[in-house]
Amino acid sequence: MASKKKEKHHTFCFQNHTGTVNAIKDSIRFVGAKHIAKKTLSGQNELRKQGLMCDVELTVDGNKLLAHRSVLSVHSEYFRAMFTTGMMESRTKEIEIKEIEFTSLEKLVDYMYTGTLDVNKDNVQDLLNAACMLQIEEVKDICSHCLLRYIDVSNCLGIWTFSEIHHLEEVYNKANHLLKSRFPSITQQEEFLILDKNILQEILTFDDLNLGMKSENVVLESVIRWLNYDLISRAKHLEELLKHVRLHLVSSELLQQVRDEMYIKDNAVCCRMIEEAMPYAEDRQKLPSHLNGPRLPASSIYVLGGYLQSRTGGNCPHTLTIERYDINQDQWKEMGKLPFNLECQNVVSVNGEMFFVHKKLKQPKLKIPTFTNVGTVHTLCTYNVIQNGWKTKEISQYTVLALLCSFKQSAVAVCKDNNVIYVCGGKEPTGSFMQKSVLKLDIENDEWSQLPNLPELRYNHSAIVVDKRLYVIGGNDVSVHIGNVRQEVKSSVVMYDPEEGCWLEKRNMNTPRLGLGLAAVDGYIYAIGGISDTARQKTVERYDPNEDTWTYVSNMHKQRSFLGVATCNNLIYAIGGKSYSNDDGGARTVLNSAEVYDPIKDEWRFISSMKTPRCMMSVSVL
Repeated sequence: MASKKKEKHHTFCFQNHTGTVNAIKDSIRFVGAKHIAKKTLSGQNELRKQGLMCDVELTVDGNKLLAHRSVLSVHSEYFRAMFTTGMMESRTKEIEIKEIEFTSLEKLVDYMYTGTLDVNKDNVQDLLNAACMLQIEEVKDICSHCLLRYIDVSNCLGIWTFSEIHHLEEVYNKANHLLKSRFPSITQQEEFLILDKNILQEILTFDDLNLGMKSENVVLESVIRWLNYDLISRAKHLEELLKHVRLHLVSSELLQQVRDEMYIKDNAVCCRMIEEAMPYAEDRQKLPSHLNGPRLPASSIYVLGGYLQSRTGGNCPHTLTIERYDINQDQWKEMGKLPFNLECQNVVSVNGEMFFVHKKLKQPKLKIPTFTNVGTVHTLCTYNVIQNGWKTKEISQYTVLALLCSFKQSAVAVCKDNNVIYVCGGKEPTGSFMQKSVLKLDIENDEWSQLPNLPELRYNHSAIVVDKRLYVIGGNDVSVHIGNVRQEVKSSVVMYDPEEGCWLEKRNMNTPRLGLGLAAVDGYIYAIGGISDTARQKTVERYDPNEDTWTYVSNMHKQRSFLGVATCNNLIYAIGGKSYSNDDGGARTVLNSAEVYDPIKDEWRFISSMKTPRCMMSVSVL
């Protein structure tokens, strides 16, 4: 059997075509599909612009747009059905298009001819509405992708309702999550004030709204704000909306204030609802079981970065990994990595958004540093929960957020009532000198101020805000003596009162602690673990600001210092930290275990362990 001769091929380029030579057949095949497609489309677009060979005229509110049926049919299922199924429009030169904007139609037709579409915050919803109507799937996908990028608290409500109407599942899920996780901020937006009553009523029924420190007060305040925006036409909805507010969980002060409003006084039913809730607002112990409890957001605890061994320092092993704890499922899940090491930064959560600022020395372009080529780069890193990724943006060193990394290992506390961040003490960026400085960062107004210095030097301390008052607790100072360095562990507590404008000394803790965790539940402060003068602690004590007293509560199961602490749904979580290999002491170790404390039962119980042991990490709740 004669063997088949192998064909020899040789390729070359010629005028936007690829030529393939077949030596056996003595032929050349020229392929220029991309060139021909581009030439055909651009040629048709030129003919359209000149009004030549166009067979259809689209009109919107008197505005006219020439096009070719064949091009429209290729890109739009709407036009394909119109022109190929014997409909009247298939034989009509002029076709009126309703329910979409002319500018959107114009952009979509241009896209069909050029493949280019400019999408921005201002036009994305109009374009998506038009693409949905005309059934242009690739444009729907493009606009949905853009909506995921553009969504924020200022437009969340509009996108939430829009995505539900157009069945955009991914966009709806993100808007729904943002609405519930950042509800206090969303109620401050213009969009909230113009909500339809039925949509507002639907939102008020959600059990998993994240209300922040003000709890159900936020819900009642939002209803009153919505009513006052157009009181004459909306007053009739008052009774119906108040039924969805858990008035028994609102503070007595706010209930009294609302009751004194004239339009409330004139409504006997609403007055009675408030009067019935007043006793429970003044004494939560009287709450009957049939009344709804607090709204419980579907929160997760995020643990970010940290050290992998008990010895910590610049050259010691650390991790960039992030883990998320699902409270309902009691499960930990790895969530990628940090964009930068968190050795000296603190992750902060404000209004349901998690971020930190990374500071790095700018590399000099010249071998010899000068004043002009050496500086620092500040990068704002913001976490996107839906996309599970970090958005990074370089910011000026003079912005308010850049001050988050003014000191090393400072204590950072957030006042959620007014979105203020406090940065308390620590060391200078060089790590050489300790600081008494306290900075107040007003995120909403992009302003900062320096508060009076701490009364004494503190390092490895912790800070927390309760009832708008800033507490700085524990830590140590370094007293230098001839020949040795002595570290004194502190039990002292100082409180900054914004109304007084000064620091006040409070009752000392029962046990001195550095590297401790702090949590606040029902107005009490809990000091958790840490290191005393002698050993790491499993003890926990509770501070009553009204009585200025500390009381021991149940111990944790493990000694923990430099641990992560989080509060969620009135429970306290103690995570990881430095410890010992056994209950009696032993070698130093780093834990992956975690436990949760119920203040009502006064008991700790273990929960699932993290995948990675770590200490000195950042912890945030979203």
